[in-house]
Amino acid sequence: MLDHAGYAIHTSKGLSEEAGRHVLGMAPREACDTLGRVFNLCKQAQIMAAEYALGLAPSGTEDRLWADIRKDHIFALSLKLTKTFELDSLGLSVETLLPSGLPATPDDFEAFLASGNGAAALLQRIDGLFPYGVGTADLALVDAPRAIRKTACENSVAARQAHHPVMEHIARTRGKGPLWRVFARLVDLCCDLPPPRLHQGVALVPAARGLYAVRGEVQNGFVTKLERVTPTDHLLAKDGVLEQSLRTLPADHLNLATALVDSLDPCQPVQITGALQHA
Repeated sequence: MLDHAGYAIHTSKGLSEEAGRHVLGMAPREACDTLGRVFNLCKQAQIMAAEYALGLAPSGTEDRLWADIRKDHIFALSLKLTKTFELDSLGLSVETLLPSGLPATPDDFEAFLASGNGAAALLQRIDGLFPYGVGTADLALVDAPRAIRKTACENSVAARQAHHPVMEHIARTRGKGPLWRVFARLVDLCCDLPPPRLHQGVALVPAARGLYAVRGEVQNGFVTKLERVTPTDHLLAKDGVLEQSLRTLPADHLNLATALVDSLDPCQPVQITGALQHA
């Protein structure tokens, strides 16, 4: 449990280490399949990262990986986040979320936001609850060296879409908070995603929450090491995005703290406790 700005963060850590220990002594293919079953969130990314790290040919295609990511985004935008922000559910398609297509410029974005159409209703609600500087964190973007280290960095969908013109506009005018991170999912739905790759023995695979990094070793046909670092590991790191974001919230606004966690979307349970907001 960690305390920040009057809020307490409750989470269970060590899941990535447990995953690595669990597959030691297995054949590489068995280890990859086991990870996919045990950690079924972002299943395609989990399996593909392990395959790259253990020297196996990918069993799935990049198209399947992209489909898995986009399915997660649509579910989060259309159902999960609308529930969090007390809105009606949206249609389960890119067309219903973005009826006029992805805003390409800051002016396009502001016009879309004002329209209230599709996902703009969700973005409006977030924009109203989290004004400039509230619920924000400004950290170095994840890169290959940072990806395999469990230190504070911005490892999220927003990190890989940070240079889109609208993302840069939101960062300037609202800060790197919930609106910036939620809009990044819409960018992900419409733009090309980076391919999986190996960097100095570390497998780097995009996923619905950011970038997975996996490093492994195989000796005599069996896995002897598997190190796995996830976007949630970076999110929950000391002085990471969650801690920094909580520090910028108004005191005693537990409703904002829980909405903030939902917008960050960790892949393991995280509970925030503190004093309830005064009526």
